Order: sequence, then structure tokens, then C-alpha cells
Amino acid sequence: MSEVSVKDRLIELLLNPDNDNKGKAELAAELGVDRKTMWRHEKEIDWEWLKAERRRLYSREIIELDKALLKKAKGGDVRAIEIGYQRFDGWVPTQGVNMNRDATDSDIEAEMRKIMAKQQENTDGSRTGETQKPS
Repeated sequence: MSEVSVKDRLIELLLNPDNDNKGKAELAAELGVDRKTMWRHEKEIDWEWLKAERRRLYSREIIELDKALLKKAKGGDVRAIEIGYQRFDGWVPTQGVNMNRDATDSDIEAEMRKIMAKQQENTDGSRTGETQKPS
């Protein structure tokens, strides 16, 4: 009976999602080799095959995860709805930036001055603990 190679044992470790958060030093220790030896074997791995094999091995679990996500989304869970759109439609949420393509430089400068003035008001009042009296 032949002994399993370091490369094959490394592939087994990498196929297991329980090892995803382990660093190279920890994986090398589990293999009983130093990091340099592990690195040499990593170079020989077909990473595209490895990713495809992981997908194949865990496809049933992924289907179950997708079903659970859709169930939560259908139940009104906003975060699940967002994740669903990201996962199935490739949707990328915006970060609250409104880019008005018709705005001129002077429009943008005026809007920036308003924002800066409001921030200054908030900063001045919060530093001194003062509140503005109604006029």
C-alpha cells in the first residue's frame, strides 16, 4: 500500500471548508512539514480544479443554503433580500452617493458649502454643549 503524498493530503485539507480559516503555518503543522515544503506542493495544485471540486462536493449544501436564504427573504428579512439579489442577480448596493450628471461645478460647490456649514454647526454646538435658542 502506498503512502499518501503531502500534495494529496494538502488537497484533502483544502477541500474541507473547516480548514478555510487556517493559516499556512497551521496547515503545514497538520501535514507535518515546514511552510517551505508546503509552498512547494501548493505550486503543483490545479486551483481551478480544486475550486470546481469544492463546488461539486458541497453543491447539495449550497442548494440548501439558497433555499434557506430565499425562505428568509420571502418572510421579509431585508438583509436576506439584499443577499439574495447580490447572489442571484449580481446586484451591488450603492453607498448613498447621488451622482446627478446634470449638475454643474458651481452646483456641486454650493451643495458642498451647505454640507460643510451644517457639519460646522453640529460641531460647534456639540463642542460647547450649547443648543441654539429659538429666534
